[in-house]
Amino acid sequence: MDTENKKLTEEEIHNLISEIVSSERIEQTEEQEIIIFKVPSSSERIYSEFVEKQTLKQALEEGCMSEENIPNEFLDTFFSIEDSEKLHEIETKLEGYKTLLAKRIKDTDLYKKDAEKIKELEITFEALLSKKLEANQYTAEFIAREERLLTLLVSSTLDENYNKKWKTKDELQERDTGYLYSILNKFLSFFWGPEVSVIRQIARSGEWRNIYLSSLKTGIDIFDRSAKDLSTTQLQLLSWSMYYQNIYDLPPSDKPSKEIIEDDERLDKFMDKLADKLEAEERSAFRKSGHSKVNAEDQDHVIVSAESQDYVRFNKEGKFSDTELNNKRTDENTKSYSDVKDRQGIRSKIRKLNRK
Repeated sequence: MDTENKKLTEEEIHNLISEIVSSERIEQTEEQEIIIFKVPSSSERIYSEFVEKQTLKQALEEGCMSEENIPNEFLDTFFSIEDSEKLHEIETKLEGYKTLLAKRIKDTDLYKKDAEKIKELEITFEALLSKKLEANQYTAEFIAREERLLTLLVSSTLDENYNKKWKTKDELQERDTGYLYSILNKFLSFFWGPEVSVIRQIARSGEWRNIYLSSLKTGIDIFDRSAKDLSTTQLQLLSWSMYYQNIYDLPPSDKPSKEIIEDDERLDKFMDKLADKLEAEERSAFRKSGHSKVNAEDQDHVIVSAESQDYVRFNKEGKFSDTELNNKRTDENTKSYSDVKDRQGIRSKIRKLNRK
């Protein structure tokens, strides 16, 4: 399903929610086989990481080059000096446009124009970066990562009767290369999950919010698995759900419009500015009152939520604990926001936390 960078239909959202909640995806191969992918358990992930380490060690001992020591003359066959200069140029332009974008939140027309330009530059940037990384497929690290993914594929793939599709990795590798990589690509699409923009659309959808809020009020689990076995996608969805609930609970004077809420970049920049404003008000109020800065741990309600998936605490009644949902991270560096309810009468604040 091609759901990236577009508004999802209700049916697409429903299908994705069903897949994420069930921790499964049903696929059909080119040979018309029915296969079922399941989210790997924490034990299966740990074992696949062990396989990766062992494979890497063996590959290096056998003389395979590492990513850190790719000869320049070999790299040049994939990525020229001109490509390198172009990559640097685009990176500089992207930084400039993103700085400009932050100043145009309220100017919808100019904002959209600059946002489109950024998307065009990012497509070119990703293409050049992929070209640069092509040489990596001949390294020991690449071979080791592939072995880890194949190990996960074997442990996570079932037939239509919910039995293991292959008993061993060797059984899978007996099939032709085209079949193997077709199945692997389907699995990786499931395992890595949708883009953050898609997860955010799901998090603010009516169907998901009904599920999420019902779970909070009743204490009934959404996912039929322990916290340690939750997938990155499941953790991201919970995190973004908290993020949007934070926003919906803001007082009318601070709450962004529906149009801004549905635009990820504009919303993040809006919340960034709001966090700065409210933090400054908080400091000023405490200076005037003669109190020291409030400790977030002393508050009734502290939330940290963004695509990092790091939860500090939902509330002191234990709806979610910091240990339940704190051990997963994405590869992206983002800012987080906290909604702080002040016992001393100062209105609710949003505190900005920067990831190191």
